[in-house]
Amino acid sequence: MLISRTYLVLPICSASVVVLAGCQENEEIRRYSVEKQGVEKMAPPDNALIIPTPGKPTDRLLAAIVPRGEQTWFFKVTGRADALDKETETFRTFVRSLRFAEGQGGHPTWTLPEGWRAIPASGMRFATLQFGPKEEPFELTVIPLPSPQDDQNAYILSNINRWRGQLSRPPIGQQQMAEQSEQFDLDDATATIVSILGNLKQDNMTRPPFASSRPFAASPAAKPDPIRPKTGELSPIIFSKPEGWVEGEVGGMRKAAFKVTDGEKTVEITVIDLAGAAGDRLSNINRWREQIQLDTITQEQLDRDMKSIEVGDGTGDYVELVGPEDAQPQESILGVITIHSGRAWFIKLKGAAGLAENEKQRFESFVKSVKFTPSSGSL
Repeated sequence: MLISRTYLVLPICSASVVVLAGCQENEEIRRYSVEKQGVEKMAPPDNALIIPTPGKPTDRLLAAIVPRGEQTWFFKVTGRADALDKETETFRTFVRSLRFAEGQGGHPTWTLPEGWRAIPASGMRFATLQFGPKEEPFELTVIPLPSPQDDQNAYILSNINRWRGQLSRPPIGQQQMAEQSEQFDLDDATATIVSILGNLKQDNMTRPPFASSRPFAASPAAKPDPIRPKTGELSPIIFSKPEGWVEGEVGGMRKAAFKVTDGEKTVEITVIDLAGAAGDRLSNINRWREQIQLDTITQEQLDRDMKSIEVGDGTGDYVELVGPEDAQPQESILGVITIHSGRAWFIKLKGAAGLAENEKQRFESFVKSVKFTPSSGSL
């Protein structure tokens, strides 16, 4: 049974000083249809994004998807519904403040709502923002991925359905997506906001990217090797850890993580896997270049700069990127992209330029030591 409710979406202005965005024009009255399930109390009239779910839902996901040129930007936070519900309007205000630098590869800037704070990004995260309770803050991850070359709407829907699956919700179609999401125009992009209420599956209680801010809880592991020593979880890769590398947190797409510190200098090494379509070399390497203040390059220049390196029983494409000498701080990225069993694997070192140079030989040895297990193609 469908119940139609009409909500008036009002313009939002931040009470704090807004540098990058102002009030938006009035939007039209929109009609939303939501499934009537269970006995849960319906959403309050001022929040058309909340979607009922059967049983006793405990978790909520707030996310915005913003396609722009060759990249699609994902802004996502997951947490306890009773606490995150209070942040819905602030999340909307944050998304409305998004502005993008000129050019197809331009990265976003925003106005931080009062009480929000940025923490160091890592792995594939362009940024990580924390807000809410000090004891257990929410983490909003900002992650760019290559845009598809075909149907953008289908790509957005597939991500929404993946998130719905993580919260024990059934998939939806294009029509339901239009009814259960909110779209509005930014300067030169369109943002799609979704809010999903459900029960987070235990095997999805991982840290971002594309994950909850809750601590990692591994599924019961099978006994065959290889086993991750910290989590007890069956690992899709095995490798030789270089001396001096300190293991970091793993979970979700992050299959391995390490950190090396020398005084105030730090580099982080991560191994991440995505769907094979995300392995486009030029868009990913241009994204890495932007992270360390380098200009984007053409395919012709990439073909000259990229070299091959052994990864497991195959090979990967390897680039060494050094940021400008006058950058503060000056950083480097050593990055490898390889495809295995239909998955795109990213092995990346990022951090202080001098320390990255010192770790270059150990990084290359680590890459060559990586072996894929039989389960690596299905994660």
